[in-house]
Amino acid sequence: MDIRNASPQLRISARLTTVLLWVGLAGSFSTGCDTLYRDLDEVELREADAGADAEVLDAGTDADAADAGDTSDATDTTDPTDAADTTDAADATDASDASDVEDDAEIPCEERDEVCDGVDNDCDGDIDDADDDVVDQKTWYRDNDRDGYGDQNNQTAACFAPSVDWVARPGDCNDGDRDVWVRCGQCNDDDGDGFFDGCDAYFNHRPDCDDTDAHITLECPNYGDRTFGAYPSAVAVESEGQGGRVHVGGTINAGENAVFGGTALNPTSGSAGFVASYARDGVVEWAKSLDGSNDEHVSDVGAYGVGSIAAGGHFDGDLVFGDDRQLGTVLQADETDAFVAALSETSYEWIAHISGSREERVVAVDAGANVFAAGNFNGEASFDGSDFVLGFTSGASGAAQNGFVAAFNSNGYVEWAAHLESENSLEVADMARLEGGKLAVVGSFQGSLSFARGTGEVLTIVATGQSDGFLLVLDASQGRATWLERIDGEDAARPAAVTGVDLDTVAVAGTYDGMMLEPTLADPEAATSDIFLATYDITTQQAVTAASAGGAGTETVEAVAAADGEIAVYGKFDEPVGFGDLEPNGTYLRPRSANGADVYVARYFLDGSLKWARSAPTNSDTQRGGDMAATPAGSLVTVGDLGNHASFWSGSAQPVELTATGNDPGFVVHLRRSGAACGETGGTLAGSPWPMDGFCPTRRGVAPVVGPSGEFSLSSVWLTSLPSGPASGPVAGASGALFVVSSDGALHTISANGQLDGGSFPVEQWSAGNQTYVAYESEASTPVISANGTISYGLKKRRVSDGVQYGSVISVSTQGNYLSSYATATGTANNEPYNVVYSSPLLDSSSNLFFSSIGGSLYGISNGTTEIFTIPGSTRVDGSVAPALGADGRIYAVIENPTNDEFTAFDKSGNELCASRIDLGGKVVADLAVGLDETVYVGTLTGQLFAIDGRRCSVIWTYGLGGAVHGRVAIDADGYLYVGTVEPSGGKIYSLDPNEPGNVGKMIVEQVSGGVVASPIVDARSRVFVGSTNGEVYRIDRKAADEVKLVFTFTSPVRQTAAFDSQGRLIVVEEGDPSASGSAEIRALESP
Repeated sequence: MDIRNASPQLRISARLTTVLLWVGLAGSFSTGCDTLYRDLDEVELREADAGADAEVLDAGTDADAADAGDTSDATDTTDPTDAADTTDAADATDASDASDVEDDAEIPCEERDEVCDGVDNDCDGDIDDADDDVVDQKTWYRDNDRDGYGDQNNQTAACFAPSVDWVARPGDCNDGDRDVWVRCGQCNDDDGDGFFDGCDAYFNHRPDCDDTDAHITLECPNYGDRTFGAYPSAVAVESEGQGGRVHVGGTINAGENAVFGGTALNPTSGSAGFVASYARDGVVEWAKSLDGSNDEHVSDVGAYGVGSIAAGGHFDGDLVFGDDRQLGTVLQADETDAFVAALSETSYEWIAHISGSREERVVAVDAGANVFAAGNFNGEASFDGSDFVLGFTSGASGAAQNGFVAAFNSNGYVEWAAHLESENSLEVADMARLEGGKLAVVGSFQGSLSFARGTGEVLTIVATGQSDGFLLVLDASQGRATWLERIDGEDAARPAAVTGVDLDTVAVAGTYDGMMLEPTLADPEAATSDIFLATYDITTQQAVTAASAGGAGTETVEAVAAADGEIAVYGKFDEPVGFGDLEPNGTYLRPRSANGADVYVARYFLDGSLKWARSAPTNSDTQRGGDMAATPAGSLVTVGDLGNHASFWSGSAQPVELTATGNDPGFVVHLRRSGAACGETGGTLAGSPWPMDGFCPTRRGVAPVVGPSGEFSLSSVWLTSLPSGPASGPVAGASGALFVVSSDGALHTISANGQLDGGSFPVEQWSAGNQTYVAYESEASTPVISANGTISYGLKKRRVSDGVQYGSVISVSTQGNYLSSYATATGTANNEPYNVVYSSPLLDSSSNLFFSSIGGSLYGISNGTTEIFTIPGSTRVDGSVAPALGADGRIYAVIENPTNDEFTAFDKSGNELCASRIDLGGKVVADLAVGLDETVYVGTLTGQLFAIDGRRCSVIWTYGLGGAVHGRVAIDADGYLYVGTVEPSGGKIYSLDPNEPGNVGKMIVEQVSGGVVASPIVDARSRVFVGSTNGEVYRIDRKAADEVKLVFTFTSPVRQTAAFDSQGRLIVVEEGDPSASGSAEIRALESP
């Protein structure tokens, strides 16, 4: 959800009053009574003025309350008790204030510049963009495909982005395809497969793992590693230029022998910290421990130069930095102290000690030329080897927890240290280094939060809820704050992770209770904590997008990462949780671990919409941390604790399988990028619960609406009859209207209350040019509704003037008005092939139509009439099988042969992509479906179910079912497969795990009295519905006590795929009584 254009009442600005106090904090130490601070300019220690007055920073007033050349309190402009200090006139010794010779308040209003700040600075009645004299507008670039990169040839100047379709980043070479954006340079494509390697170009889905083999694209396959005897809680990935290594840190359990590749690490006493470095293919290169006399923990790591790791954490007792206690550095802690260190394969490079009177802990580390650390402390925090001591100035007397941020140079010396102070308590949760030389820090606080750093600034925000969150943006070179924002929850908001997205944008993720007030989000699941993801523009200092996910149990957020114009969130959950509610890619994950929690990854587009969400049954401890980082290719590496055997990730037919052995092992898993669960949804009608056969271009069969519970038998809400038998399944528009094609080729509409036709419906005759046509026959072409409301379907039409019949795809409006048609035959004579389109057309994100005909052709058209390509009938594309659309615009289809049909793929220009077609071992009448990881599923009449790697055109597995497959496979949010069969004695309904299709323990098989020829459909809660030829309708729910339940019985067969309407009702087509002129009945079913 984009909230930049929300009303002021919704945005409830968290840019609270900024308070300026003269404290000059660049480092300090406590003398027992007062806190002393180091003056940056004169490098002298002076006592803090406890009575320093606050000056409110208002628009148009002087923000520089403290002169850098001010060496004594006598010139303190903010203290009214200092008689010598009556104005803020420029100090001749103040170089930093040279540009601020006089207060804006002394400049005549009409002489001021109009700037982008929401204030009428020059008093001419116009504000910001409304004023032609505004001086600091930004350049915005049109981003039609919303991939986060704009067209440099389509730009405008404005204070703020005009809409979500304008971004600050140029460089998109193809702004009509969100999968393609290029910053600069050219790409190598040595194997000619359309995927690229070794260049400065960036494609959302087009790096090539092996540019010598046209069948290998994208990143290398998923990989995983168990960290025996240790659990990792931190991960960082090097840049492409550094080598792309994966660095991991965490804790070795007490008494365990931790093994990393060929390296064994053994704690001396208690637990120990560790770091390990993996090559980009998952092979361990080296590992080292940080051991001592008690417990040591590595909390976070950063990629520090080529091959080196920056690490931060805490320890009790003493900490040995080196392979040998006698030769290494030994740090000693009074209670719990913190450390920041740099290590490489060949050496322990340096370590910095953060000590104090009570507890100090580093929770976040990031690295560039310098190493940056953030953490928490009680009492005071002393950075050993420097003058920097952070202490309390509030009345909390050190009882409350406070935070710090610090920078260390390449020798481990402190460059600067800054203090986050709360009168009650705060917790720093995460930090990220941003483009443009900035840092972002997030966490939560109670009461008030103040940040003091340099030039006397103290920024203060006040919590309105029990606990609110904060976002702090700093200048990384000096630690000076540029923005402090409150993240406001109705009851509580707990930001847990932050990452940079681009030069102007950060993403923050965490959990909240009640509603989110700033940014605004509803409460998806009452009485529980929910997940939030928000993006902020750090230049305009406002929230841009916000998304939420809710569940009934405990959800955590462990990390957020950004890559290739997308944002991923990682965490744990122990009860069902829904992501992207009511969105096309909406996913409802249900935990599979017996006792602990599962882990999840949810990936979002920059506009806040969900791309996909996946899980793994790790049986993890929610109290233990985890982490995630993006690779240069845009894939993700996750780490965490592993409590049992787990398959990474849900929905994968080629998973990473890891089994827990020993005491509390952990995991390191690479998650290869996947296409969106629904592929290209932009071409279908937004908000429609069922706009096409299979719901979306991948035809996975999952609707974004919650259907009937199926706990009890369903009730009929309304019944309507078609004048002739059904030819298609129903589709549903966003307004609640349904559309269905009858066997005579007429298109009918049914209102939300069951009323048949009206207005221009049914569509059964139309005129084009000087000819009149009538619908003559349709076999099975379920309509598709495009983004602009155009309804398209295939049929046989008859020209009235001469009676010639031939195939066409016709397009009409939702009001039933004829728009266009595309002929699949010439219509010159009745004895030519009719070439009818029986299968349901396919829509891509640009509303282009793709469909096959019974004459063996495959077509691509735009605007209903303009040909993109035609694959001739000699190719023998099976016209009874509807194609499916995968990632990268791949169109999957079946090639018809006399005995055994074949699988292949085409691009959107009609070029065949499979070097060798796949022999399917029998005839195919079932449509194709595409799951995550580009796995294509198809069943045959000989009872074989195939899982095919669509990228490599290779078979992953086959599984023999007990009967012929007529309907398409449905794929729920967890990746489970649902398919029906027809057998001599009736039929079966199967549910299979794509990882282990033959695993009886993970399989559901239900014998039914009739054959199952319809395709199953899945609602937003992973409840599955399918009908049979004896008129029975079944509900399948893997989490229900009765997994398969008969919920309704018709008197005639149900052969067509059902649909959900906008109210979540199940819409089922019954064949009807053949003796009654082939009429058909359509019912809406709901829970009683």
